[in-house]
Amino acid sequence: MKETKNKEWSDVFFNGYLSRSQTDKHDIQDWLDTIKFGLHITIEPTPWSPVVDDEVRQRLRQVEMNINRRFIGNKFSKFKDWFDRFWYTGFFEGKGKWRHSHILFYIPYQRMNVTGNHNYRRMTVSRTFVTEWFQIPSINYLGRRRDISTPYTQTIKRKNNSVRCSRYDSKELQNRDAYEDYFFSTM
Repeated sequence: MKETKNKEWSDVFFNGYLSRSQTDKHDIQDWLDTIKFGLHITIEPTPWSPVVDDEVRQRLRQVEMNINRRFIGNKFSKFKDWFDRFWYTGFFEGKGKWRHSHILFYIPYQRMNVTGNHNYRRMTVSRTFVTEWFQIPSINYLGRRRDISTPYTQTIKRKNNSVRCSRYDSKELQNRDAYEDYFFSTM
């Protein structure tokens, strides 16, 4: 099998898993281990009203932008360093109506315009995330509002808990077509 010349994600699979030109699961996990995330968010499946992946991605982009504006200010998009703003990485799991997602959310404590210790700031961001999530309407294909599941947020206080969460969330990266289930915020 030929290896692609550019290092872009390709649709060619090697032994039924990631191709040679794709990043290995362990490389991604090792990189995620270096980051101390502040929140672990699970967006539960809604079997009675399934949500498509694109809607979840769009909602997360909007929530991330609103949180950045609220806690950092409007100039957050000009920051060159990722660690000066809120951002996330997400993973989809499951099939069909049981599809759900796990989100690792980074909190830049040094840039926030909220005073208080890290626990208070994490709880404030967690509550704001849920509030912003529900302020975005979810509309079905008939143009009617529909129910959306409540994001389950957990605060991550220690580095080793962040590593455990990132390992759990990225456990299925080696599966076929896993590159479609892994996504970042728009940075």
